[in-house]
Formats: sequence, structure tokens, C-alpha cells
Amino acid sequence: MNFDHLIAPEYYKLTSELEVYKEDDQRIAIRWMDDQGSHLDVSYKELSTKK
Repeated sequence: MNFDHLIAPEYYKLTSELEVYKEDDQRIAIRWMDDQGSHLDVSYKELSTKK
């Protein structure tokens, strides 16, 4: 499976996306995966409420 299209651009303004989707608990803001198969998804709502 080719994941190249999932690579974030070098410059990306996440704060403007966060303002638009900050109440959306279904939309994934960050998807982290490593080469051992571990992964973590963080929704926009989770990200906006992190302290």
C-alpha cells in the first residue's frame, strides 16, 4: 500500500483547520503510525481540548 499521499506537506497551518473542526470528534486531525504497526488517531476535538 502506498502511503505517499498521506504525508503532510512541509508547511501546513493546522491552527486554521483546528478552528473550523474543533467540535468534530469524528474527523481525524493527526494519524500517527510507526513501522511496527502501532498507530494513534487524534480527532480535532481531542486536539483542541488537550492542555
